[in-house]
Amino acid sequence: MIGADVLYEAAAHAPVRDILARNVAAGGRALLTDPGRLDTPAFIDSLREAGWRVTTSVRELPALVPVRPGQRIAIALIECARPRPS
Repeated sequence: MIGADVLYEAAAHAPVRDILARNVAAGGRALLTDPGRLDTPAFIDSLREAGWRVTTSVRELPALVPVRPGQRIAIALIECARPRPS
C-alpha cells in the first residue's frame, strides 16, 4: 500500500491506521511519504505501540513548484511493516 502526504492533520491518523490495519496483510508493508508534518511522530509512535515495525528515512528532492532556482525539499519515507503472527 502506498500513501503520499496523508498525515496532514492529526484527525487523519486514526482513519489511516484503520485503513492500514484492514488492508495490509501480516508480513505486508505500507510506504508513506511525509513533508515533515508536526504530528507525524505521534502517528509513528501509535503504529509502533500497535506492534508495527516502522522505519523512516529522509530524501532531498527537487521542489515540484520551486520558489527559487534549484530548490529542494526534504521528504520522509515511512515504511510500515505489519508483523507476521508468532
